[in-house]
Amino acid sequence: MSFLHTVVRGLNNLAYFTAPIFYKLLAMSLAALAIGGIILLIRRVADDRIPPLWKFLLWLPVVVALLVPYRPTSSFSLVQQSRQIERISFRQERISFRQQYDAVEWQLFMAQQADSSDERQRAVVSSLTEREATVFTKSLIFDVVIPLLWLFGCLVMMGALLISRLLLERDLRRVGRCHTGQNSVTGD
Repeated sequence: MSFLHTVVRGLNNLAYFTAPIFYKLLAMSLAALAIGGIILLIRRVADDRIPPLWKFLLWLPVVVALLVPYRPTSSFSLVQQSRQIERISFRQERISFRQQYDAVEWQLFMAQQADSSDERQRAVVSSLTEREATVFTKSLIFDVVIPLLWLFGCLVMMGALLISRLLLERDLRRVGRCHTGQNSVTGD
């Protein structure tokens, strides 16, 4: 097995485990976005008539939407729009693009093994070849690339936060030394 094949297999396995987390967070974010939009609309229309406590309490559904990963079933259209994403994230929809690709690849293999002298059989093989390319592209994008880009972005953000924290601590230590040095010189 070549090095490249090993790397691709490792990334594919990582993406397979990362994808459900990504799609669950995406569904939660979309729900929070919809609720937040409604709250902003309410505040825009009735901000003068809403007491400050209620303005604060209006944002609790957004917090709940971001913290609670499961949603009750509803016929409300905004919630229904994210159901497809939730099915992917819960793996309730067992046929992901990756599994579709495996099925098409198997059908293509079986069609190629059959007698290819028949015109109809060649048309089936041609159709399956085109479908395999399409499903492979979708699988690559939705099951591998997008979740891995999200994971990479999370790692970059955590690294940036860590570096920012370390730089802030260093600067605070410098400022602290400067202030303590000034106080001891002036006698304050």
